[in-house]
Amino acid sequence: MQIDPYIFSMRCLEERPKVFEAFKGIDKKVDDSRVFWGNLNEPSGKAITIESGFFWNAFHIDTVGLYQHSSLCTPQALREIEKFDAPVSAKEVQEITGKVSKYPQGEDKEIRNESIEWDGIVLASQNPTDRSIRSVDSPEGYYRFIEKACEYYKGSLFIKLHPWNSGEPREIIEAIASRHGVVCAKVNHRIIEKCEFVLVFNSTFAVDCMMRNIPVAQYAPGYFYQNPVVQYTARKFPTSVDCDFEFGRKTCDFLMWKYCFDYSMSGEGWLEMMKRCLDSDEMFPLPREFSYAESILRKR
Repeated sequence: MQIDPYIFSMRCLEERPKVFEAFKGIDKKVDDSRVFWGNLNEPSGKAITIESGFFWNAFHIDTVGLYQHSSLCTPQALREIEKFDAPVSAKEVQEITGKVSKYPQGEDKEIRNESIEWDGIVLASQNPTDRSIRSVDSPEGYYRFIEKACEYYKGSLFIKLHPWNSGEPREIIEAIASRHGVVCAKVNHRIIEKCEFVLVFNSTFAVDCMMRNIPVAQYAPGYFYQNPVVQYTARKFPTSVDCDFEFGRKTCDFLMWKYCFDYSMSGEGWLEMMKRCLDSDEMFPLPREFSYAESILRKR
């Protein structure tokens, strides 16, 4: 087994990677199974790829690739989600964590004590340099998406800034919004509670919406663009959105039990999990005992 060196540099893992230090490094000349971080799998050979998301302290494992190339975009995924029955629902598991999203949301101090509601469209922004955006476009292309959305929806649009939108990215987005009379701020999830629908480029914020039965329009290809839990718009701006909320519930259950794991598990747990996933021939090989949901339930 070979493990991507990037995993050993992640501060959130603390000392855990020391347990599997002997497997550090990717040598494509050696015929061996591989664990990649934030990368598409090799076209040949046994491999898995790991990336962050979709819940607090969660990473996920994919045997096919990432974003629009992930296993979640296959017909087999839809069949497996449909037939999957979670021992405990994703909603119940999330309530145990006390966390409402993948990241702390943060709020601009000017609006922290205000009761903000929005009955129009909410655009959930992303970090313009994120890999998910670069997988289908560019930072410049993302800013053009923001501009076009503001031009199209005008005052009915609210831009919910990403927790990481600061400095120059925030300034650029705010300048675009200002030109079109669009409100733009860092705010928590209350902003989507009464909105008409949420618009994303290809953000995993779609999961936050699924957990709350909020309709989602997805502009560019990503994890869920082949799934009825979002309305994929193929780079067009919709006026209404129709999503399958029941399938969204089942998708969130599947993500917690079959796709995501708790990265705070021990280094020994990491090692065993990676080995067992690489030894499996299943598209979704994560053993139940290593699933994100099982880990959270054990901590109760």
